[in-house]
Amino acid sequence: MKFGIYSIILRWFLIAAVVFGTYNPSGRSFIHWAFESDADLSLKISVGLVVFALNLTFIQLTFRALGYAGVFLLTICMISIAITLWRLEFVTFYSWELLQLYIIMFVTIALTIGVCWSAMRTRLSGQVDSDDISRRL
Repeated sequence: MKFGIYSIILRWFLIAAVVFGTYNPSGRSFIHWAFESDADLSLKISVGLVVFALNLTFIQLTFRALGYAGVFLLTICMISIAITLWRLEFVTFYSWELLQLYIIMFVTIALTIGVCWSAMRTRLSGQVDSDDISRRL
């Protein structure tokens, strides 16, 4: 499968589902369910382990692709974009819930960049992977 814009969008949707499913201020997330539901404790622990594993996988992929310096630079860039959007009044922080949504969205975008980075770098540099079986002669 060739890496393109559809691959980035698909990965962004997957990461957004996991991150927003973990916590969002609307009250419909794993965190709210785990603390407010009367469900069985073993079910909460099982679902929590799956959610934790998914989040940890995306974070590890980001750190492996970008490294600590790359994640630091990406964080600085995301913060500067957020401040610029706020200063130009494209976004406003009227409530704590809205600020939480912006933070979660920036985390989702940062994780998507990290997960897609190695594929984008390979595509931009023109490298060919030796394991790629789609390029048969």
